[in-house]
Amino acid sequence: MDSMGFVIIAVGAFILQLFLCFKVKNVFIRIFPTLVAFGFTVYFFIGMYVTTGWAVLGNLLLLILSGISLGLCLFAWVIYGVYKFFKNRVG
Repeated sequence: MDSMGFVIIAVGAFILQLFLCFKVKNVFIRIFPTLVAFGFTVYFFIGMYVTTGWAVLGNLLLLILSGISLGLCLFAWVIYGVYKFFKNRVG
């Protein structure tokens, strides 16, 4: 997978999370993509230390992908939180 594949998956996670934050009322459904990204990030982080050889490099690349996706999901939550803060403050 080239770097453009990483960008497409990460931006897709960001758009999905932002859509769910604004359109879905159920908190579990809203937080699900963030939990999945967090789970994959932890899994690949642990996988880097329990594997040997070339598998470490594969886990590192997947850790970067899941970490970027997690970061963008958290950024979507920040955007949603700022929106809700100013919406409640003004109106």
